[in-house]
Amino acid sequence: MAMTWHGGATLVLAPDDARSGPALSALMLDQRISHATLTPTALRTLEPAATPLLAHLIVAGEVADAPTVAPWARRGTVAN
Repeated sequence: MAMTWHGGATLVLAPDDARSGPALSALMLDQRISHATLTPTALRTLEPAATPLLAHLIVAGEVADAPTVAPWARRGTVAN
């Protein structure tokens, strides 16, 4: 959280009903999210085209396999 505020960004916490799938994509688009930390489970529910502003992604909390990460790595920075 300190990195977010130090950088002048806004920290967005997804509500329970928007933690995956189209609801999460809509939240990310509405809030103009460009950086995110997601689990591979959540990431698998998203389509890269539905989150066009997402450029920097941290995948954490679970093992991230190549098929899950590959579509995102082609369009921005991905760290695990």
